[in-house]
Amino acid sequence: MTKKKENFVPQFILDNMEKWYQNILAGQPEELPIRAWWGMINPALFNNDGATTEERTKKGLSNFLKWLSTDFMPSTVYFMSYELLALIAYLPAVLLNISRKIAGVPDEVAIVVYESVEEYHRAEKNWFGMHYQNIHNWIFEIPPSSSRGFPKLFKGQLQFNQPYFMYTRKNVNWQGGITRLIVLVPKDGQTEEQFRRAVEALAKGMQLGFDSAGADCVVLRASAQCATLWRHFAEGIEPDDTDIESLLNETSVVKTKDSEKVAVPPKEEFGLADRSWFALQTGDEFPNFQFETGRPEQSDDGLISM
Repeated sequence: MTKKKENFVPQFILDNMEKWYQNILAGQPEELPIRAWWGMINPALFNNDGATTEERTKKGLSNFLKWLSTDFMPSTVYFMSYELLALIAYLPAVLLNISRKIAGVPDEVAIVVYESVEEYHRAEKNWFGMHYQNIHNWIFEIPPSSSRGFPKLFKGQLQFNQPYFMYTRKNVNWQGGITRLIVLVPKDGQTEEQFRRAVEALAKGMQLGFDSAGADCVVLRASAQCATLWRHFAEGIEPDDTDIESLLNETSVVKTKDSEKVAVPPKEEFGLADRSWFALQTGDEFPNFQFETGRPEQSDDGLISM
């Protein structure tokens, strides 16, 4: 009987790959001042006067979009940036077109970028910050809705429900450029462990290829039922996933969406502005809100202008 030939990688290659990998990690921070939010609709929104379950569901989803548009999303910018000068970018995405069909997919996700971890903690203790946290309870079911802490530097092993970042370049301007959101779920018949390993392989593949990738920051969050991947591309760089296509194919990609810039009225006009400046219509939007911050002006390449 012929013995099957085993793949063999020389030890010196493995050693060099490990050194290369450790060099990548050495130049990165341990965590980012970002919240990778997953939100699930508060079931109370469906407790309305509709005559049938279908009518109650339709009205509940309509109210969810309305309150996100008129209260929650504008309040995020007003309280956390205009009042507290802590927020520097806000990119929420509504996923109702898939969350209502696939179990475990959040109804709304967001990348919420702060000036620093310290500024976030300062803001959350302020009256405006506490009121902003309370607004979450009106719209989302908490738990399970949460941010699960700040994204930590991925170091080769993935745990569900811990947000990670693969790498970041300096002074990434999340309000600039385009952020691509990719939503992944397990393939049919794929076990939780197989899905975890597939997402883990995707994370490590992106990390090892960061030098040649167009994205300047990558954030990932995964559960046993879903994973959300955000890849930020600086101004002038076209989003491209060919570098990770084979790794993505080890899961089921159910959504790929690019952010769209939405201008927010300045603080002095915010309270008087017609609320028609922003409205969610389809449940499939991914706005990148454009607003003034307390941060120094940034150039289009993501570097702070001097």
